[in-house]
Amino acid sequence: MNNPKIDQILSHKKETPCITIIFPTHRVSPERRKDALLFSNLIEETKNLLQLIDHTEAFQKKIVLDELDAYLKIIDFTHSEDGIGIYISPTVSELIYFPFEVEQKVQIDTIFYTRELRYFQQTQMDYGIVALSQKRVNIYLAQGPKIQLVHNDNFPLDYTEEYEYTKPSKISSHGSIVLKQYEKEKSTIEDIRRIDFFKHADQLLDKYPKLNLPLVVVGEEKEVADFIAISKHPQNIIGELHTNLNFDAIHLLGDRAWEEVQQIKKIENENAIKELRELIGSEMVAIGIVDVWRAANAGNSLELYVEKDFAKVGYLSKDGQIVKLEYSGHNKNFLRVNDIVEKIIHLVLEKNGEIVFVANESLEDFDGIALKLRYPDLG
Repeated sequence: MNNPKIDQILSHKKETPCITIIFPTHRVSPERRKDALLFSNLIEETKNLLQLIDHTEAFQKKIVLDELDAYLKIIDFTHSEDGIGIYISPTVSELIYFPFEVEQKVQIDTIFYTRELRYFQQTQMDYGIVALSQKRVNIYLAQGPKIQLVHNDNFPLDYTEEYEYTKPSKISSHGSIVLKQYEKEKSTIEDIRRIDFFKHADQLLDKYPKLNLPLVVVGEEKEVADFIAISKHPQNIIGELHTNLNFDAIHLLGDRAWEEVQQIKKIENENAIKELRELIGSEMVAIGIVDVWRAANAGNSLELYVEKDFAKVGYLSKDGQIVKLEYSGHNKNFLRVNDIVEKIIHLVLEKNGEIVFVANESLEDFDGIALKLRYPDLG
């Protein structure tokens, strides 16, 4: 997903203070009517917390405090989605609307809390919709359920060729046989012309590099099958949706296509988790926070799998080598980390690993987090 605002936040370097506020919102009343008041209370709590931080310069505090006050005035809770994220530092101030459920949190640190942003990037993918009917091909650019019709020199593409095969003017004594033959030939020619029409539409996709995206093909079952059979872009086609199109109901088309994409991603993640289980015996996967930290810290990071909202308080040794999940009097050389999972995510990315977010409770066998390794972990 291409979102310059998110890219700016993720690329932001250390700065004091960096304030992250994640706030769940509601699309419908009566819950939505409470959002403004609850958000106002959260802003006040954040401001009070900021005032307690001694190592922040006064002018830096004033910048971020003014930004916090500004958001109280500009957020429209009557048109919100499922959550908002506010990211403020002396040099950055961004508001992100999330189309998925989030959990409330406030963090004041030298870096932003980025879990929701990375999940947003992974799940709200850019894709295309090829919408077929016998008389038209529409192309849509999509991001999540939001879609936009492509208008250019070639699309929408209309079928303009008229059927030219002439019905026999005289019916012989074997009229029913002649008529059946005519209908058969007519149907065959119509099929050929429809396939040629779809082939032409498929070839036109090559003219537009921005359409080199994962594609969902939508239309009646036969039309979808015909298009996929002739397409020069089978590697792009990730899904198909069989429906009798109503081109006026664009929001319904977007919702249905997005449901299909989400189902595809869910199946991909389930298969990936199945592969993780198969790797356990070969020592190619680290399980749980402690082992994952140790492997990631050693640079043995290929892909980190983590449940979307999995978080845990941890204790990190001052040299950054060891993580503990419980504090005792013997741990005086360890520093408390409010969310050690977020710390692991940053570490894996620093070591050039990939992050894969999966559904909550889908990694119960792995204690919520697992790391696919580059080479066997021999302990």
